[in-house]
Amino acid sequence: MTVRTLVTFYTDLPDDAIETADGMDFIQWPGRNVVEVIADLLRGLGWKPDDPLDLEERGWDLDAFFGNRMISLRIEVPEEVIVGIRDRTPDWTWYFKRKPPGPVFTGMLAGLDAAIKADGRFRDILWFTPEGYRNKEPGAPIPVDVGGRTA
Repeated sequence: MTVRTLVTFYTDLPDDAIETADGMDFIQWPGRNVVEVIADLLRGLGWKPDDPLDLEERGWDLDAFFGNRMISLRIEVPEEVIVGIRDRTPDWTWYFKRKPPGPVFTGMLAGLDAAIKADGRFRDILWFTPEGYRNKEPGAPIPVDVGGRTA
């Protein structure tokens, strides 16, 4: 099973950065509108996102909950939007045994993929493993690949 937890895409949403009067800094860093759309997409999948956290030049953090499950998203909006997703549910069995992510997490990835693709404001959507992105490997059209089958 290949689980890709990093997605990149371009958006037609307007630049929502708010600069200081002298233009040398930001009052609000760009990307809040992208984060809000992603939060809405997660709500549509049954997740309950918290308010986004502005990390200034590092992007935005967004945590979301589904029952006792928790995910964290780091969303960066230079020109290409980059979204890294982590399953943050406390599960020490997974940590020590390194078992693959469960069906709630992989189902969320597949659902988010479908929602992003259905939203007309996003294009050129590609999924990566973090290592694949760092190594500049080509992206894939799907987040989860189970031996040739998609989930």
